Amino acid sequence: MKRTRSKEDSLRAKIMDTAVLSLLSFLFVLFCATGSASTDTAGDMTQDNWGVPDVHVQEVAERWVVRGLKNRVELNPSNLQMTVHTQSCTWSMGPSVAGDLVAEVRGKRWTLRLADAAAREVSTYQTGFKTGIKIALSGFRQQDTSIDLNLSLFVCLEGEQEELVCELIADEESARVLECLWPGGVAESSFDSTVVPFMQGMLLPKDWPEKVWLYDTICYGRGLYMPWWGHQREKSALLVLIETPEDAGCRFEHPAGGPTKIKPRWVHSLGELRYPRRIRFCFFENGNYVTMAKRYRRHVRETGHFVSLQEKIARNPLVEKLIGCPVVHTSILSHIQPESRYYHKDDPARNHQLTSFDKRAEQLRRLAEKGIERAYVHLDGWGFRGYDNLHPDILPPCPEAGGWEGMKRLAETCDELGYVFAIHDQYRDYYLDAKSYDPRHTILDQNKSRPHHSIWFGGKQSILCSRLALGHVKKNHLSLLSHGIKLRGAYLDVFAVVPPDECYNPEHPATRADCLKYRGMCLDFVRANGGVVSSEEPADWAVPHIDLVHHGPYALVPNPGRGPAMGIPVPLFNLVYHDALLLPWSLSRGSWGIPETDLGYLHGLANAGLPYLSLNPGEQELERVRTLCALHKRVGLLEMTNHEFLDGSFRKQRTTFADGTCVTIDLDENTSVVTPGLTLPGSHRTMRYTSRSVDGAEAWQKDVRARLSSLLKINDLLRTKSKIPLSPKLLVSRDTGNHRIEEVEIGSTSNRRIRVIVTVPIARNGPWPAVVCIGGHGSTMYSPYEKVVGSKDASRAKSDRIYKGFGTVLAGRGYVTISAAVSQHEVYEEDRLLMGERLWDLVRCVDYLESVADVDGSRIGCAGLSLGGEMAMWLAAMDERIAATVSAGFLTTMDHMEQNHCMCWKFPGLRELVGYADIYSLIAPRPLQCQNGLQEPPTQFYVPLARQALEEIRPIYKDMDQPENVGLDVHGEGHVIDLPALVCFFEKHLYHNRWMQPHSSGI
Repeated sequence: MKRTRSKEDSLRAKIMDTAVLSLLSFLFVLFCATGSASTDTAGDMTQDNWGVPDVHVQEVAERWVVRGLKNRVELNPSNLQMTVHTQSCTWSMGPSVAGDLVAEVRGKRWTLRLADAAAREVSTYQTGFKTGIKIALSGFRQQDTSIDLNLSLFVCLEGEQEELVCELIADEESARVLECLWPGGVAESSFDSTVVPFMQGMLLPKDWPEKVWLYDTICYGRGLYMPWWGHQREKSALLVLIETPEDAGCRFEHPAGGPTKIKPRWVHSLGELRYPRRIRFCFFENGNYVTMAKRYRRHVRETGHFVSLQEKIARNPLVEKLIGCPVVHTSILSHIQPESRYYHKDDPARNHQLTSFDKRAEQLRRLAEKGIERAYVHLDGWGFRGYDNLHPDILPPCPEAGGWEGMKRLAETCDELGYVFAIHDQYRDYYLDAKSYDPRHTILDQNKSRPHHSIWFGGKQSILCSRLALGHVKKNHLSLLSHGIKLRGAYLDVFAVVPPDECYNPEHPATRADCLKYRGMCLDFVRANGGVVSSEEPADWAVPHIDLVHHGPYALVPNPGRGPAMGIPVPLFNLVYHDALLLPWSLSRGSWGIPETDLGYLHGLANAGLPYLSLNPGEQELERVRTLCALHKRVGLLEMTNHEFLDGSFRKQRTTFADGTCVTIDLDENTSVVTPGLTLPGSHRTMRYTSRSVDGAEAWQKDVRARLSSLLKINDLLRTKSKIPLSPKLLVSRDTGNHRIEEVEIGSTSNRRIRVIVTVPIARNGPWPAVVCIGGHGSTMYSPYEKVVGSKDASRAKSDRIYKGFGTVLAGRGYVTISAAVSQHEVYEEDRLLMGERLWDLVRCVDYLESVADVDGSRIGCAGLSLGGEMAMWLAAMDERIAATVSAGFLTTMDHMEQNHCMCWKFPGLRELVGYADIYSLIAPRPLQCQNGLQEPPTQFYVPLARQALEEIRPIYKDMDQPENVGLDVHGEGHVIDLPALVCFFEKHLYHNRWMQPHSSGI
């Protein structure tokens, strides 16, 4: 029956519908109100602090003021004079002067004054990261001639430090800018002294009594190795940094007695200003020349221009061989053409001086016999007609000296001796009697003139356009390599000292920036073919391309060849680039670039540079070379952090390096002090390994082991070991399901017992391989098993993670393992030695392994990290039962361990006898893997030092016909075990492919 709706039901339904509609209406109104409120709130939000510097611009009394929180710049638009007020100092800059603008209109040159612009407009300028003013100049006239030129000058404060950035832009149509001097130089009343990277560097008091001039004033020449200069005023300093240096430099003047005047100079690029020019002024409330150099270092790092020696080693490992390596500069043929300025009319015999390639090889062998194990050999005059002749067509090698075969033998001799063989080459000088000479390939200057001179040995020459240089480099370099000459480097002469050339030849036009690009391509080609890259001097632009230069010393009067210093020498270049470039120093008094009263050796020490070495050195020279090499090995890859004068004479100086090494020199007293002291190569290591026959190598090992046993004070233990019972006592034992873990006490000496951890496989029968697992400083016997064994506090467990549980991993893979604590720093028994006791406890671990049933005595290895890596070295070196060794986080040199390391490694007589490389050599020919991490800092177990040490270990493995058994695993971490490499090594040498050889019954 169909149900009908009652009146009550209908009424109730209407009431419900009305209520629902009312509720929906309320919610809609509420939603709209909320949405409206939300929108209003977003509209009220303001983006107040969005990173723009708090700098304000205003015009006050016909001057424009750019005001920041720290600095205030005032500019007079009528004469463009600027004054900068910092928090404690005022720096005034000169106004516009006649001749500060040179323009060209339809071939006619006009000398103008910026401030004479008939029209100027000053306006506020803001980019979001810098704020200041723009000055638009136009309406230039001279002699009733209108010069159609519009210039824009920008003056802004930038960044938190509110550095002053000035920019010049030209709108060039019929008129072209050839030169502009803006901003004006700092007024003499504003500073006490000037700092200029004039060669290595010069500090010039304003009232210096002698006249001073720069050899050249364009960036990247000797006058400005780096594109900056600065001023000091009491405790304040100002750096002037040219950020667009390719077509820039300075105008410099210092008459006798001063004052010094220096200002920025912008020069044209192929007759035009072409692109915006920018210069930066950095202000320091407390600073000096070191502060300036470090600010510039920051600039080149931020721009990617700084390429460290570490990076250069990564791209060419051969560079590493030059760390702490002397430079031998020698020649084959010196032939002087009659047209040359150097021609000897009165003594013709001097115009042709020859030494054969074989003679030079013989001299290098004699040098090696004097203990020079590494050297960089630079060879001049090897070409067809000798030094500075016939470039760029210098092939074939000098026929009089032995030709192709003679040069090949010399290169092979260098290779055999471990010397790096490099040649002099030249691709700027273009000799008129060169086979390829054609006038159309020379540069043309702005007047379309071709440069000619006949200064150098080869006589008449012009200049090859840089665009054409690379083809000649390839032609010559590849020809040498294809003839089998083991060429390991090339020196491209003048590229890194002569400012860049322009070329107006329409067949191959080149700007200065182009020239630097093409020079860089030539240098890069040498590196790409495996060579060490060098050039003459360290012009800043070339730093990314080169590894080594031949000079970088100080400016002298009348030229770098000889004379007193101009101004006060300071190591500006090395304060910026010490760890980016190899720079050798002459050792004698008044050498090239060394002030005539100074000993070059002392400047070499202060700069921690490489030494030059003659072919027939005396004992004094050898001693100085060893000292400089030892210092460079220590700090050659480190930043020079400071230089200071210790008194008002400027003759007592101190340099400091990143590891804390300090070098103090006194140029008047001819004294020097290096702190901490150096250990010189050659003055120790009387048992240093040198290449010999297999029998000779084994005899050397036997002799060295005997001597070390005595120094370690374990000879009596060796004699009585068979009478010292192990008497093992099991203290704790538990199973993991895979292996059994035991804590055992064994006898070490007659009076002392030690505890060890032992793991033994459960799942299968032996014979098993075994490994002695060794922890480092602060470790316990549990440390190699951190992941599974033992209960330790959080800090202990965290410190043990560097071992990555390698003992546990090996135990799980079927190895018997054993670990003892050898990180103590106390000597337990009277008349013992700490290192001897540590080593002896590990020897007893090997004894215990041999006593374990089913351990294969021919497959016992050892592994450790840090101190554990050191003890693995000692154990394998002294106990021939060790069949395979992993020494992690330790491979280095004893010189390096003298600094910033626990000295527990050192004991009387050790350094006089051997180095670490010699101790590792006692392991040969048994397999050895060393591990070092790329994240280890230079003060710790640094990879370049490890590679250096490895090169001293390789010879004995080669002599024993097992060169493949030694290697360095370089991993991407820091001071940790590289677990995959360790496991792989032991799987190869202990587990699967047994290293079978006779072994003694003990140490």
